[in-house]
Amino acid sequence: MKWAIGPALLLLAAATPARAAPLKWTASGTTLIASDGTVQYRATAGAISGESDDTFQLLAVEAEADFDGDGSMDAVVSLSTGGNCCPSEIFFVTLKAGKVVPAHIAESWADDAAVGVASGKPTLGLTDSTGAKGVWTFDGNKAVVASAATRHVLVASVEVHGAGQALTDPGAKSFQADLDADGAPETVSCKGWERWGTLLCTLPLADGKVQELSMGCDRFGVLKSMSNGRHDLVCDDDIVLKFDGHTWVEAASASKP
Repeated sequence: MKWAIGPALLLLAAATPARAAPLKWTASGTTLIASDGTVQYRATAGAISGESDDTFQLLAVEAEADFDGDGSMDAVVSLSTGGNCCPSEIFFVTLKAGKVVPAHIAESWADDAAVGVASGKPTLGLTDSTGAKGVWTFDGNKAVVASAATRHVLVASVEVHGAGQALTDPGAKSFQADLDADGAPETVSCKGWERWGTLLCTLPLADGKVQELSMGCDRFGVLKSMSNGRHDLVCDDDIVLKFDGHTWVEAASASKP
């Protein structure tokens, strides 16, 4: 049997673009490498961020997907100073004409970058440096907000803020609250942690004793809920401290409503 190839079939074959070579994204120190198995394309952390090369000490590939839909693998990378002073900078990266092209997404403290799908297109879910959770897409040139970043903030009856969040004096910040619901208010003493602009708070316990917290909080307040006869406390947006009968201890995050 012989098969004849008609003009329409030939036209279809000619119009079908060649499949792009698969790319694999890896990091070596502060250099990003995109490899198609034959050629390696490189970009330094400085080239990605627009800062000097010595600004960042860590570069990591957080996720890979064809975010811009051009048939070639893109990536999400994080750039970090290597310490705990500053959130990481998160970028989409793609390869165009042999050059690594970045698009800034957000700053983030979290390592929860996750690839999803919306309308048949890959998306990136991420918690930004304010604690807000958002979803982004990539159009090949810039990051596009697909779902506005939202924060779940627990409501406190009384609260104080550190300098980093409210831009107020980072000095001593004390407030009174009836923590044990006996009708007499207790004093919660907080002071500014100068290096970070957050608060370090001291809590009153029985018999004149105190509990000094080692966690720095942008916001510290008292919740209406109670555990073992004491009001629950909140650090930042949703980190809950519950009284266990002796001291306040961190409970599971209440970030999921």
